[in-house]
Amino acid sequence: MVQLQAGGLVCEIEPRLGGCIASLRLDGVPLLRPPPSEGLTSARQAGSYPLVPFSNRIGEATLLWQGTQHPLVRNNGAEP
Repeated sequence: MVQLQAGGLVCEIEPRLGGCIASLRLDGVPLLRPPPSEGLTSARQAGSYPLVPFSNRIGEATLLWQGTQHPLVRNNGAEP
């Protein structure tokens, strides 16, 4: 977990779950949905998660970048 703090604003980022924002609080008050008490096991449980480096689905789980094909790990089975 990475914690960023500026005054009373505290943001906790979870790198192992794609950099999702696990918690965002101002003076101890949650600004986003708080994480489950047992901890995050999925970015979908987080209050917010970034859409980087891809902001949409990647067809066929393959990325073509500068002439090189990069296979990606499928996260939804055999979807195109």
